Amino acid sequence: MSKIETVIDKRLNELTPQLVKEMVQKIIKVHLGWLVVWGGI
Repeated sequence: MSKIETVIDKRLNELTPQLVKEMVQKIIKVHLGWLVVWGGI
């Protein structure tokens, strides 16, 4: 296994369902904010 694969596997193992949920919520919040701004124009 290459060094990159090891790092990726380690990162994926660190992701808990709660962490993934929080990441998705942050992304959605940013994009919905822009949607509201552009929708108002």
